[in-house]
Amino acid sequence: MEKIVIYDFLMALMLWVLYRYGGKVSRSKRLFSRAGWTAIVVYTLNEGLRFGRGIDYNAYWKVYEKIANGRLTEDMDFGFVYFAKTLSSVGLPWQGCVLIMNFLFIVSSLCFLRNYNNCLKYALPLWVLFSYSQAENVMRWFTGFSFILVGLALLQRDGKRKFLYFMLLSAFGCIFHFGLIPVPILFLIFTRLDKPLASPVQTIFAALIVLGIMQYASFKGYVELFNYFALMSDRFSGYANDTEYWLTKASSVGSLNNLGGILDFVLSLFMLSIGYDVCKRAGKNYVFAYNLFLISCIFRPLTAQMELLNRYDTLIYTFRALVYAIIIKHTLLQVKLKRQPVWYPILIFVVGVNLALPLITPLRNDPRKYLYVWDSKGITADKMYDVYINDRKQK
Repeated sequence: MEKIVIYDFLMALMLWVLYRYGGKVSRSKRLFSRAGWTAIVVYTLNEGLRFGRGIDYNAYWKVYEKIANGRLTEDMDFGFVYFAKTLSSVGLPWQGCVLIMNFLFIVSSLCFLRNYNNCLKYALPLWVLFSYSQAENVMRWFTGFSFILVGLALLQRDGKRKFLYFMLLSAFGCIFHFGLIPVPILFLIFTRLDKPLASPVQTIFAALIVLGIMQYASFKGYVELFNYFALMSDRFSGYANDTEYWLTKASSVGSLNNLGGILDFVLSLFMLSIGYDVCKRAGKNYVFAYNLFLISCIFRPLTAQMELLNRYDTLIYTFRALVYAIIIKHTLLQVKLKRQPVWYPILIFVVGVNLALPLITPLRNDPRKYLYVWDSKGITADKMYDVYINDRKQK
């Protein structure tokens, strides 16, 4: 229990620093001011010093050692292989690689969020809050995404070669993880949209239709879909082989088969309804984030059931942080106490619950999942890997 308390304290401290210094960053003309570097360092240390944090951390720990010793026998996306070879060649251990991967993610996040400078104070901690649990686990996925995110930041700004830079950075991100190939394509399409894809009523209707279909559809046909994606990279074969687990109620963590998933789904629809007019008024960049949030919410009953699709969803669902940030600034904090609309107390409740939900996980019964490097004495990758695998089999 003590380890969980320490973890919660450090997480709360990090989010407070990001909130405090996010406001200072927004007032600075420099991309990386002293306040910006403070936020980067705090995030990098807190997340980069986490130990044994999920299945991928421990699986890639062994892969990294194989690459370092020249014993990698399996095919792997060559961007990550060269990345690992470079770091291991200078004597950097696996934890050092983890530190650098977190550094790349927060730097790219800050580059992108500077496009939303007017609400950066709220957007930065929300962005981290909504992404950290997945970023801790699927690290190679989020590291590849980091390069795409920098390209997206440039694509949203004025510049003659912004499309070229976006394509180059996206290509680099995709060779880090081949599964990311659809992501820049999606971003290119959505950056061209200047209004929301659907009204709140249409969004709710579409989401309920997808939810209804998923309650009665047979999942056997999705095995071929997983096998198709497995051809893109041998790393996906694990997802395809594990289809039976993900297409049953055993995959209910984060899905709509549990109270937390249902609550998250309903509250997201409410925030989309509130954010519709706010994001339209805020400009094209916010419409971009709104549309990603909208698509993620509509198809969440599907993506929550399948790990491969869920990985895509973890990326686009993070963009809801920008919708929440602009709602907080232009709606929640602008309503005068004497002129509160009927839905205002509901909005306060929804925002509060959404801030709390990411911190409430089903893992809190096991302190071994909340370790830092100073807790790691005598613990091996195999031991931590088994902790997560055994937990997953029991669900």
